[in-house]
Amino acid sequence: MADLYSLFYLKFVQPNQDGGSRVWEQLSKQSAFTAWSGYAFENICMMHIDQIKSALGISGVYTRHSSWKFKGDDSLPGAQIDMIIDRADQIIHLCEAKFTKGNFILTKDIANQLRLRKTIFKQATQTKKAVF
Repeated sequence: MADLYSLFYLKFVQPNQDGGSRVWEQLSKQSAFTAWSGYAFENICMMHIDQIKSALGISGVYTRHSSWKFKGDDSLPGAQIDMIIDRADQIIHLCEAKFTKGNFILTKDIANQLRLRKTIFKQATQTKKAVF
């Protein structure tokens, strides 16, 4: 298990200790911080798998969880899935973790991207399980 505060400290606090009183205001606007926030949120989700399973109504089902990345090949583009919950009852949940400062809006384009990732996952893994 990762110590997220230590990773944050080493990435942002330690290298900017001499940045003055407003350094955090500037750091929080950088793309590196946005990327870090998403990464940290994904890790927090992994650390709280029991709560996620409970919210999905599957807390009584044995599962294994992981992230997944496919580099792509001649027939399929690359894809990445933040969390896979692989259930013992032959069902797989694909989960997208989104960290945003405001409300997340599921647009038509984002929905299409998620559907494409599901298709890529099914084809690349050749799973026979139901995928949600």
